[in-house]
Amino acid sequence: MKRNEAIQRKAKAEAEKAMRIIGPLRSAGQTLTAIADTMNDMGAKTSRGGKWSATQLMRILRRSFTAGGGVCEQEVKEGGGQ
Repeated sequence: MKRNEAIQRKAKAEAEKAMRIIGPLRSAGQTLTAIADTMNDMGAKTSRGGKWSATQLMRILRRSFTAGGGVCEQEVKEGGGQ
């Protein structure tokens, strides 16, 4: 159980860090694909050191929403116009 809790804490911390970039870009109306491209162009890596994709960003938006991060639920459900 402790291992799972540690994984969840790490995922939450990574999502909060990524939301500092994702949030403003999403608020400006960028698609998830465009945001992923921007993050990859910036050299930002995923928690596992890989490249960003729209699917990964959608998961982070969901995590942010369920944690009370203020992302529109409809936007997360629909993928927000990937």
